[in-house]
Amino acid sequence: MARKRQQIGRLALIEFVAPYQRTWLKLLWIIVVPILSVSAYIFLRLFITRGSEDNIPPVVYVGIGVPLWFLFKDLFMAPINAVRSRSGLLASTQFPLLVSIFTTVFITLLEFAIRLVFVIPFILWSTQIALPDAAAGLVLISFYGFAFLGLGLLLLPLWSVFPDLYQVTEVLFRYLIFFSLTIFPLSPPPRFDWVISWNPFAFTIDASRQLLLGQGMHPEMFLTGAAAAVILLYAGLFTAKSSDKFVREAIS
Repeated sequence: MARKRQQIGRLALIEFVAPYQRTWLKLLWIIVVPILSVSAYIFLRLFITRGSEDNIPPVVYVGIGVPLWFLFKDLFMAPINAVRSRSGLLASTQFPLLVSIFTTVFITLLEFAIRLVFVIPFILWSTQIALPDAAAGLVLISFYGFAFLGLGLLLLPLWSVFPDLYQVTEVLFRYLIFFSLTIFPLSPPPRFDWVISWNPFAFTIDASRQLLLGQGMHPEMFLTGAAAAVILLYAGLFTAKSSDKFVREAIS
């Protein structure tokens, strides 16, 4: 059993470093890519002085919103992205499906931490965040992150059987960011309010941002986030484990 765990750990490490082995910067890309994905939004908002409707400085609005957008989106897509990127390994070996998924989750969390370190100076340059608010905000973000991961695990069998659905989801995300209170606040006509009010990314990003900035949050929202995390993650893990063979056959 110990030898099997060592083999799994070695394969997971290989899968982690494999995309960078033939590049010049090697593992430095783990740092460069997350920063590049957020820096354009940050520098754009440096030159825009108009704040949000809540008087949040633009850089702070984006500096919190963009890392959260990538975190929630990538955790939601982590299960299917893990399967797609390691389809050959999963189809030809008994490499554990959940290990492959959690390797991708680890990379997502690492990229979030790198983005956070990059944007913190910009945020503190424009506003102050109290330590208790930061701690409470990170707990809430963890709840939301686990909930999105659980939802992605629940959808994994469906994505595996219908590859077109995965492509549709990817295209949808290219537009959904503009309706997720990530880059700038939106004030759509009343008949389009539902686009934001029914968008889970808009709710979770906005609630997390408000808590981090000390603007308060209702306790029931905190409890709802925790309940959603537990229920969705448990259901998702059960689904992924029970559909392991089904997913392998679908991608082979």
